[in-house]
Amino acid sequence: MMPNCGCWSHLTNIQILAIFLCSIFPASCRDHQNIEPDTVTLAVEAGPTPSLDPRIGTNSEAERIDQLIFNSLVRRGPHFEILPDLAERWEVPQPTIYRFYLRRGIRFHDGRNLTAKDVQYTFTSLLEGSVVSAKTSTYRIIERIEIPDDYCVVFILKEPYASFLWNLTNGAIGIVPRGAPPDCGRYPVGTGPFRFVSYSREDALVLERNDAYYDSPPAVQRVIVRIVPDATTRALELRKGSIDIVQNALSPDFVEVLSREPHLTIRVSQGTNYAYMGFNMNDPILQDQRVRQAIAYALDREEIVKYYWRDLVTPASSILPP
Repeated sequence: MMPNCGCWSHLTNIQILAIFLCSIFPASCRDHQNIEPDTVTLAVEAGPTPSLDPRIGTNSEAERIDQLIFNSLVRRGPHFEILPDLAERWEVPQPTIYRFYLRRGIRFHDGRNLTAKDVQYTFTSLLEGSVVSAKTSTYRIIERIEIPDDYCVVFILKEPYASFLWNLTNGAIGIVPRGAPPDCGRYPVGTGPFRFVSYSREDALVLERNDAYYDSPPAVQRVIVRIVPDATTRALELRKGSIDIVQNALSPDFVEVLSREPHLTIRVSQGTNYAYMGFNMNDPILQDQRVRQAIAYALDREEIVKYYWRDLVTPASSILPP
């Protein structure tokens, strides 16, 4: 444990699903007593904030929904590797130059062709300030963006930046059509596997399958994202079958109880979140390293992991996941 920051644990990703629904994308059964066939209902804690515009949305709900509506240049794999998405390949000829070659024939949900100009616009709208977003600072490292042709985009950075590729992955940002206005999050248009249908604020959001998706259309026709702020309600609706999927939105105690339900399944995978204790270094008592070390020694992390987190996390040795 570091002297000025106590890392408690790395958290896993937890999905609880009605057992017949393997996931949104693979083929699934079509029988359910409370919802339409070919529809998957997810429950989230809150609505997308502050917008469904992938240049702006910052909370986890916005990022998860945006990944269904939008693609980015690259995406994250199941083991956090970086894989092709809109860009079928890329080159890094110099530490400050990233050259991406786009797939051809990809269309936005409104029928427009995706080109390099859409990629350029997505980032320049942030950097030039036409879109106000907390994400802008992430891309200040970009000096300029060149487009040698309609399917090649070149980013020139001000200096080498190791996490640049990671910051281009889906979830971090998505590619919007050229000219998309600052309020395009009200009716978002992307290239992703699902297209936006409607959103009743703080109630539910509806998406439908994009039959023209480049990477084969999803197996289900419709996704309904229900906003259910209360954890007990989420758990009860999951148990009775009116909700199909809850991801990282239930306490370990609820997970423990629901794991006994024969019609539900728990999926656990590695995550990147971590819990920690931060200290106010302006406090004269906490300025004493011995005090901070004493607090660190007093925290029984093994007990916290076993009894509070139900062994769903691992003790952390730093702020970076393994």
